[in-house]
Amino acid sequence: MVVLSLALLGFFGCRPETVDVDSVTIRPASVELTVGSTYQLSAVVLPSDAPQELVWTSSRPAVANVNASGLVTTVAVGECDITVYASDKSDVCHVRVVDGNQENPIDPTTIAPNPTRGQWIDLGLPSGLKWYSVNLGATAPEHYGDYYAWGETHPRSVYTWETYSLGDYNSASQTYTMYKYNTSADYGMVDNKTTLEVADDAATSILGNGARIPTKAEWQELLDNTTATWTTQNGVYGRKYTATNGNSLFLPVAGYRGSSELYVTGEYGAYWSSSLDEDSPGRAWGMYFSSHSHDVGSGNRLYGRSVRAVRSQN
Repeated sequence: MVVLSLALLGFFGCRPETVDVDSVTIRPASVELTVGSTYQLSAVVLPSDAPQELVWTSSRPAVANVNASGLVTTVAVGECDITVYASDKSDVCHVRVVDGNQENPIDPTTIAPNPTRGQWIDLGLPSGLKWYSVNLGATAPEHYGDYYAWGETHPRSVYTWETYSLGDYNSASQTYTMYKYNTSADYGMVDNKTTLEVADDAATSILGNGARIPTKAEWQELLDNTTATWTTQNGVYGRKYTATNGNSLFLPVAGYRGSSELYVTGEYGAYWSSSLDEDSPGRAWGMYFSSHSHDVGSGNRLYGRSVRAVRSQN
């Protein structure tokens, strides 16, 4: 009996057991690379005696692809997610691909910004913010200037989901995926970023020195503390915002860009804020106006809209 028991213990003790994967972690969690470069990602599977087989995928192979060992090869300017799978567990590395030579962008739809020359205007606002006198890409207040998709720092010749670097739309499934600035799992990986970071702020990129795109609240502050007048400046229609200290800001009705077309110039102004629409992260807040109204509202992130900069007094 003792011999039999020992034999049975030996039999069952030799039977292989499957150890479940508890987690897999990519290192690093995010990385910025230049076009045409490679980068080796690594992943750690726990526990160490769990199956170590990894599967790597890229959400946008046209921006960066990844091989079976986690080596990333960048292809074009943009952003994507590299996902690693171990059994039923996964983790993501967010990859941002930039052009090493911004004077000659690899992405054929990005174009060089036009010169921007203006001055800072003190409107005596409660926050102490100064507003820039011209749009990005303009040298006079009445010039339309350049147009930017939300979170991009170069103007484009084409504005579609296919060219937008921070998101995609799948027409077959009718679903949106945001690669950065996302508050909803319905739009992909949630990062809960709701305000543009410095690297994604066109005003900072062009003007530096503390310049940035105003938030939704800062646009509202402008509307609440100035008097608006529909007028023309050098033959261009727009709204003039005059403060109690006598200083004023002119915003031309520059319209907006969608696909390769320019729409409603002279009738409608559309200016980005730096604030995400948290309830619908495929959209972001901005300020919109016409001859009869102005208001803060949200719009689709992919469209090219005007950008006006602010900075603090200091």
